Amino acid sequence: MNTEWMTEAHRRFGDREDVFEYVETPYSLWSNLRDVFKRAYDYPYKEADIRSIYEFADWSCRQPRGETAEDDLLTCVAICFYEHIPEVEAALKDLPRWFKLSEIMTMRQIFSYQVGDAGFERMLEAYPKSHRAKTEKKKPSSRDRQPRQRG
Repeated sequence: MNTEWMTEAHRRFGDREDVFEYVETPYSLWSNLRDVFKRAYDYPYKEADIRSIYEFADWSCRQPRGETAEDDLLTCVAICFYEHIPEVEAALKDLPRWFKLSEIMTMRQIFSYQVGDAGFERMLEAYPKSHRAKTEKKKPSSRDRQPRQRG
């Protein structure tokens, strides 16, 4: 696996110890970023961290696919970050800033992996009922790509 992910992470997060401590793989990096993300939603919010993590996730998901789940950045982001967003109450309320409803629906399997169907339904509550009732055509995004199967 190339190390472009590490170069990009350093570009976005500098040399922050809370981001890079014990990082040897994209999975360990995203484990640390998940912790930073959870702390960023503690009051007062750390908007710069929230934005940087979401933007790095988008960048990661647009990278060429790996051969296996182990070397596939999209799978890494899905498992280590997206699956855990529903565990952060403040992040649930903030979802519409970062995801279109159509993206949430496309990623249902990922988002509900840790929290089940009931947790996924709580995610949808962040969106107006009128939006949830519509079935809208969506244009494909990098988030439409599905993760590799877990080994």
